[in-house]
Amino acid sequence: YKLAGHPFQLNSHQQLRKVLFEELKLDIKFNVVVKQTEQGAKSTSEVVLCQLKSFHPLPKIVLEHRHLQKVKSTYVDGLRQFLRKDGTIGTTWEQTGAATGRITSKNPNLQTVPKVPVVLRNEDTIHLRAVFRTRHGFTFLA
Repeated sequence: YKLAGHPFQLNSHQQLRKVLFEELKLDIKFNVVVKQTEQGAKSTSEVVLCQLKSFHPLPKIVLEHRHLQKVKSTYVDGLRQFLRKDGTIGTTWEQTGAATGRITSKNPNLQTVPKVPVVLRNEDTIHLRAVFRTRHGFTFLA
C-alpha cells in the first residue's frame, strides 16, 4: 500500500485500475499502450501488468499476489473441501475415465497437483505434492 500511497483492495480490478492509471499514471509516464476491456476501461490483465512491471514495482507485486491467490484457492481451499474428519484426503481412481485407457482421478483430482515446485515469492518454493503423506504402513505408488 506504500507504493500506492493508501490502502486499496488488490483483488479489485476497479481500484487497481484507479491506482495504476489515474493516480500513478504509469501508462502515460512510461508511454505504454494499455489494451482496453470490452467495457472500454483500461485492462489490469496479466499481460498489461507484465508490460508495466519493469517501470514500477506495484504491478509485479500484484502479479505475485494473484499467483499466490491462485495457488491458495486451488490447492489449499480447493482441497480443504475434501478433507475427512480423520484429517485425510482420498480420491476416486477410475480405470475407464479416459478414452486412452489411462487411470484418472476425481473428487479431488490429485493428478493436477504440480510435480515441480511452485514458486511462491522470489526464490521461495513449495513442493505441493510433499504435503501428502501416507498412513503408517502404507506406500504411494507412481
